[in-house]
Amino acid sequence: MSKHFGDMIERSGLEATIVNVGSSSMYGASDPVYSATKSALVGLTKSCAKVFSPLIRVNLVPPGIVETGMFATLPPEA
Repeated sequence: MSKHFGDMIERSGLEATIVNVGSSSMYGASDPVYSATKSALVGLTKSCAKVFSPLIRVNLVPPGIVETGMFATLPPEA
C-alpha cells in the first residue's frame, strides 16, 4: 500500500507532508497505555520517513506540557 501512496503523490506533482502529533511525555507518562501509544508514534514516524522519502516529508511534533488532569499526576521532578 505504501508504494501506491508514494506513486500517487509523485504523479500528482504536489508536495506532501505528514505531521504526527507526539507528546512531551512519550517516554514515561503515568498512564502506560498513553505512553505506549505515543512511543509507538515515534516508530511509525521513522518508518514512514524511510518509506516515503524523498517524496513526502514526515515529522513528529511534540507539543509542550499543558496543564490538564494528567498534568496533576506528574511527580514534582518531572
